[in-house]
Amino acid sequence: MLDRVPLGELLNSWYGRVGVLKLLLLLAAVSLAFYNRYWLTPKLPTEPEPDQPEPTEPEPDQPEPTEPEPDQPVPTEPEPAPPAALSQLRRSVRLEVLVLAVALLAGATLAQIAPPVAGASGSSGGSFSERAAFGTGQVELRVDPGLRGMNEVHITALGSDGRLMPGVEDFELSLSLAADNIGPLKPQMQRITAGHSVSYARFPFAGEWTVLVTSRLSRFEALSAVFSVPIGP
Repeated sequence: MLDRVPLGELLNSWYGRVGVLKLLLLLAAVSLAFYNRYWLTPKLPTEPEPDQPEPTEPEPDQPEPTEPEPDQPVPTEPEPAPPAALSQLRRSVRLEVLVLAVALLAGATLAQIAPPVAGASGSSGGSFSERAAFGTGQVELRVDPGLRGMNEVHITALGSDGRLMPGVEDFELSLSLAADNIGPLKPQMQRITAGHSVSYARFPFAGEWTVLVTSRLSRFEALSAVFSVPIGP
């Protein structure tokens, strides 16, 4: 895990926290197994071997043993209750299995979390809102919450009068992280109205992302704007 996450970021990212939790659970499971094997198991009572009586010849004047009458119940000895050591061992083994199950769950969760990118700790992220020139008007890009993972991205094209720009129907979104050679990622846009679209885009890593907004007005004409969006961890 230390080959993916610097030591100083172990507790500053979800990847590091889940990894530390998994490590602690595995250490707890190993400790329980050692405790069960070398401390509780030797305390279990061992059954003594039955004494083998020496064979003796029956005396001639001794009457042969008679079987009990069928209507008389044969007395049976009650089964002894399990010793305290056995009950304690059973509880400890159940706890060991539970800890291992939680460790496996933490490992499966860890596989779904992307490790933080080295050098991206300077990007604090947060909600992003900025405008750029877009033909005769402007285009506004809003990214929320501005953190690694899923983000809500709004694109709005505004004319010089501040109203929605006419003729702009759809947008294309392109995401790139040059520092790690990622992209371009092209999430699907959902049209709300002419000049306004939304997308739920996933930024898999923290860092300074380049976001390209494009709208094709015709076969030979297109508008575009480039934004630099900081995404936090």
